[in-house]
Amino acid sequence: MAHDIDYNYALCPTSQFYFCSVPFRLDISTQCSMKCQYCFSLARGGKRAIGNKLINPNRLRRKMESVFCNINNSSDINSELLLHRVPIHLGGISDPFSSEENTKRTLDIISILNSFDYPLIISSKQTNNIVREDVLTELKKMKYLTLQISIPIPDDKLSHIIEPGAPIFSRRIDHMKTLHDQGFCVVARVQPVIPPLVNTLLSDGIPAIIQTGCSHIIMECLKLPVEKSELFDNLFDALHWNGHDHYSKMGAFIVGRDRVLPPEVALETTNRLVELLMRSGLTYGITDHGLFHLGNTSCCCGVANKKGFDGIFKANFTNIIRTKKSNLLYFSDVTKFWIPQKTISKYINSHSRLPKDNSFLTHLMDKWNKPGNVNAPDAFIGVKYTGEKDINGNCIYDKSNINSFIPNIIN
Repeated sequence: MAHDIDYNYALCPTSQFYFCSVPFRLDISTQCSMKCQYCFSLARGGKRAIGNKLINPNRLRRKMESVFCNINNSSDINSELLLHRVPIHLGGISDPFSSEENTKRTLDIISILNSFDYPLIISSKQTNNIVREDVLTELKKMKYLTLQISIPIPDDKLSHIIEPGAPIFSRRIDHMKTLHDQGFCVVARVQPVIPPLVNTLLSDGIPAIIQTGCSHIIMECLKLPVEKSELFDNLFDALHWNGHDHYSKMGAFIVGRDRVLPPEVALETTNRLVELLMRSGLTYGITDHGLFHLGNTSCCCGVANKKGFDGIFKANFTNIIRTKKSNLLYFSDVTKFWIPQKTISKYINSHSRLPKDNSFLTHLMDKWNKPGNVNAPDAFIGVKYTGEKDINGNCIYDKSNINSFIPNIIN
């Protein structure tokens, strides 16, 4: 068991800072034991080669103490993010409650963060463990907490097959009601939205989720891994659906290591769900490539206006596009917000590193000035490069066409 406490990169910034308000993740382990058949993490071979690694909670405790109890406390990018109190998102790669050991370490992490009144977002689908009395006792001590419950399969039989390590759909619905009744801020993650299940989501899934009392729903269409995956083959078999053929016909393209639907295609599915959510009054976030700005709140996690979460990262393109009053977008709109200065080199792969400076700012500027590329502002549906540049040589974009893509966009 010597390998169990050596996850050195459990806490780190993510490469999603171009479009995300919470690009700061924490994971208990490098692998997830839930075995969900749509899992991008398990579908990728890299993590399996190195074996499972678990966080050492004492490492996080020492980091928090060094940042908040010392004078020279901004030594690296993690320190900067912590000092700014960017919320931590626990559960990006692995479910923090997926096993007894993970649950134990998660409770240790919660205790540490609670001692610093640090804002925390937890993502999980293992609600059997969350509603345990010992876990609820610790969660209730948290001053700033949001619980995101993943619940994408709106059918008990299918959820048992597709998410074998998690409670079935109806049980998760009951647990979400319990958590809401206990006073927690509960967010539903309908990720992934799987094309053949959309009608069931509309008729059964979303209405049941709304009835739990959750405050916000996050949606994202299914992503297919570039790597061949037995998990996804099992998923397609369970649904009697050829996902690879469907995505090819729909014009799916590669972003990173995933095949994703074109924004226009994903929007057709998303808008069907949005129409239902509009009638319910719930806020929602959309995390499909090119659609981040079409949710009806400035943070897709649903914490933008929540007390204690004002440290969200606002210098991302999604926020700029959503909040700019006029239609023309300048890079100076980005730099008016706080941006950490330290390098992120150790947290990004060699293909993504820039020749010299690898700060958030430099990467944001680099992407801003590459119109037509993934994560550039014109990758957001409705945003166009004007062909012009400002006095500093940075591209100028126009967002005047956004309103034509979704009925309730808030500018």
